Amino acid sequence: MPRVNFAGCSILLVEDEPSIALHIAACFESACARVLRARGVQEALCIVENRRVSAALLDGRLSEGAALCERLAEHGIPVVVYSGYRELHAACREGVIASVPANPQFLLTTVADLLV
Repeated sequence: MPRVNFAGCSILLVEDEPSIALHIAACFESACARVLRARGVQEALCIVENRRVSAALLDGRLSEGAALCERLAEHGIPVVVYSGYRELHAACREGVIASVPANPQFLLTTVADLLV
């Protein structure tokens, strides 16, 4: 598989499960991304308002996830939502939907495609 390089990119990762967040963050960091981790929507909204974010990866189970998806769309930030649920708020369906468990290489490639 081709190596993806995210040098200069900041990826917002919103995941409340520490082991999942750690694994996904490590994959993006190994591809030279700066990972901005948030455990919940309020923390993520603060990051979006105060930092430069290139793309976002969101856990589809987040409460208030729709508000975050709407804010990301307002800022023109591409979104990948990984979820095992079929029902997502319309604002979240505007992003790319990845099934759980999400393969880290798939997430890397998908985010890279969104940033082109």
